[in-house]
This record gives sequence, C-alpha cells and structure tokens, in this order.
Amino acid sequence: MTIAWHFTNNQFLSVTEGTYRKTLILGNDHQARLLAEADNEPPNIPGLPLPTILKLSDRFVPVMDEYRTRHIDWLAAKANYRHETQVMDELFDDVRGNKIPRWEALVIVEFPKGSAEFTNIFPQGRKPFRHTKRDETISYIGTIAANLQDYPVLVDVMNDVEAFYNQILQQRNTQQILEDEVRIKSSSLEQQRILLCEEMYLNLSILMAKYYTDPEQVERFFDLSLIRESITDEEDEAKAKTQGGPLNVGVKLTKDAVINIGHGDGTSQEMTGDGINTNFYDKIYNLVKLYIILITGAISEIIELHINNSNLTYFKLHKSMKNLRELILQNNQLTTKIVDNILVDMNKFNTSGPGVINLIGNEPPSAKGLAAKAELESRGWMVLVS
Repeated sequence: MTIAWHFTNNQFLSVTEGTYRKTLILGNDHQARLLAEADNEPPNIPGLPLPTILKLSDRFVPVMDEYRTRHIDWLAAKANYRHETQVMDELFDDVRGNKIPRWEALVIVEFPKGSAEFTNIFPQGRKPFRHTKRDETISYIGTIAANLQDYPVLVDVMNDVEAFYNQILQQRNTQQILEDEVRIKSSSLEQQRILLCEEMYLNLSILMAKYYTDPEQVERFFDLSLIRESITDEEDEAKAKTQGGPLNVGVKLTKDAVINIGHGDGTSQEMTGDGINTNFYDKIYNLVKLYIILITGAISEIIELHINNSNLTYFKLHKSMKNLRELILQNNQLTTKIVDNILVDMNKFNTSGPGVINLIGNEPPSAKGLAAKAELESRGWMVLVS
C-alpha cells in the first residue's frame, strides 16, 4: 500500500488549511466510516491494549458535532454579513442614481449651480460618490445635511438628507458589526478545525497500530481521494460532486418563522412558514451516501421535519428543536445506534403528544431505544420503528 502522506506530518491539517468545507467533508466521511466499522473490531494485540473502534467513534463524534455547530454559525454569520452588505450596496446605488441628483435639483431651484450657496452645500460636488471610500462618502452626506441647516428655505431637503444619512450610517454600523462577527466565528471555527484534524491524525495512528499486519485495512476509515482533491469553500455549486443523490427534505415551521437550510456546501436557502416539502440536493462528498442536513437560524421554530428515502446514514437532533412534533426519517440507512440516539434525544425534550416519530426502514432500536420509545408513547407520541 502506498501511503499518501509522511507519518510525521499531519496531512489532515495541511490539506484542509483555508477550506472549512473540505474539513467538514473529511470529518463527516471519517465519522460515518467509524460508525460503519464499529462492529468489525480486529483482534487485540497481545500486551498492547488499544481503544476499540467504538471508543474512537465515541471520542470523535462530539468533536465533529462541535465542528458542525461552529461551521453552521460561521455560515450563518457570513450569510447575514452578505445580506447587510447587499443592503448597503443598494443604498449607495440609490444615493448615486437618485438621491444626489434630486437633492441638487431641489437646491438649484433656490440657488443656481455654481453659486456660492450651492458650492457651500455641495463643497466637493459629486466626486465623493464616485471615487471616495464608503466611510468618507457617508461622512460627506452628513456634511451636506449640516450645511443645509444654514438655509431654512431648504428645510425639507435638509430633513431628507439627514434621514438618509442616519439610515446609511446605521446600515454601515450594522454591516461592520457583522463583519467582526464573521471574523470571530471564523477564528472559533479555525480552532475547531485544528482540533478535528488532530483527532483524525490520532485515529489514524491508532488504526495503523491495530492493523499493523494488514495496513491496507486503514483505508476503510479514510477516503484518500478526498484528501488529495481540491475542495474550496467558494467552489461553484455546479462543480460539486454528488454521490448520494437527492436528499428529500420537507420542513414545516411555526407561523412567521424564518430559517435557512444549508445544503452542506456553503450554500443555503431561506424558508418561511409556507416553505413545506421543498426538495434539496446534497452537495457533500461522501462515499457512504447522504448523512446530514445542516439547519441554521431559527431551529427552535421547526415543528415538522421529513427526510425520507434518502439513504441518510447520520442524523442528530439539535438541542433547540423542542417544538418538533413530527419527525419522519423513513426508509434511510440509520444504524441502531443513531436510531437509539434519536429516540433518547426526543425523549429528553420531555414534550407531550400528540406527535409522530417514524423511523421505519432503518435498523431497529436496541433496548435503550425501546425504553425511550415507551416513555414517549406514555406521553401521547406515536413512535414507529422497524
């Protein structure tokens, strides 16, 4: 077997540097493989006790979950920043194309262009709206408003300019706050990227020891093609490699709620309370087909979530999804452990029915999952399992 990296160099760190999307893909893939191989434990090495694959999985899952959480937060912060930046761009387009020509026209009615009064009101003409930095342009709008105070006959113009100045200044402040938030979220995500890559490197080391007589078996836990492939955060959606097929998702929200459902590749789509039974397509690389749906925004507002016939191999309830009353994950590839976790987590919400949980078409729950199922049913829930 040809090893694609030097033993002393953590290739997970180097190949994911600058691309959180690739980190997400590699981590999800490794987690799915650990879960799939948890029951295929090799014989112990005499005199060298090593943690089981299940132990590796149990240790890795919370690190991966935290990475997903921080990745979601980062994507949401970027989306908010892009939105506020677009609003800012529209305001600047408005002032260049509509506001300043109208203000000038209204002033010319009283003071001809080129007069001392006109020049006093617009000391730099339109130059700041063409070549000046945004903060300087905003400051110039404030200057125009202040200069207009000397001319009572133009009080209506002054009020209009002043109102627009306050609006664009507030928008600029909002944009800059969100820009700082993106930096903070990015720094937090970067810290978790490093930790996640160190965990994958640790798992690699232990797996190399476990399979030291047959090292090719280690390939079952990592996809070397993903490690070698270039995957960027900005990669065009059309170039994304889909190996799992369609992810059929139906979401119903409480009245007036708005959320963003992420596709997992950095793109997302806003949905409102009317956005029911919308189809999405998984854009994440994963040899074990589909495994997760990333939901950002008002997660607590989700009351129905359907992911059916989608070869889903991983699903984790968010701790805020306490309003959920209908969870349909029928005909997927969820393991007994995942099914157990879903039932236990739903039971922890301690909510009363009526409600429906449908996990038919996946692996059956263990005694642990059946106990949670019984408690849910005692509170009025309908729980269907294989």
